[in-house]
Amino acid sequence: MSKVVAILMLYLCASTFQQSFDEARLNMRKAVATYRATCIEDTKADPAIIDHVITNLDFPDEPYVKCYFNCVMEKTNAINNRLELQRSFLRELLDKVPEATIDRVVEKCHGIEGDDKCQRSYEILRCGLIYLREIL
Repeated sequence: MSKVVAILMLYLCASTFQQSFDEARLNMRKAVATYRATCIEDTKADPAIIDHVITNLDFPDEPYVKCYFNCVMEKTNAINNRLELQRSFLRELLDKVPEATIDRVVEKCHGIEGDDKCQRSYEILRCGLIYLREIL
């Protein structure tokens, strides 16, 4: 019986962590909603591909997709003018996550290079989302 309880507890803990990541993605969608239409119009990004990136963490090598994410990251202050991921933005998205976890994400995604600001922002987003999926 105690093995069943232990397995159930592990499942519940795993489910809680998955919900945290799903919640973070939902919070991200809410945070960019104000700028979504403008950034899609400015970059000519396909909304279906943008949704696919967030839902599936599948990152196509398409310039307009990269520039869309740069646009929303700049407008939401997810990155600063030096293209560094901002703790304050992550704190809003991850309001139930300990500060130490946010610090780990910022540290992990610090110093990412790219050919231009669109590429660099895209790589920062990719780093952050993939790492969050691993640790939450």
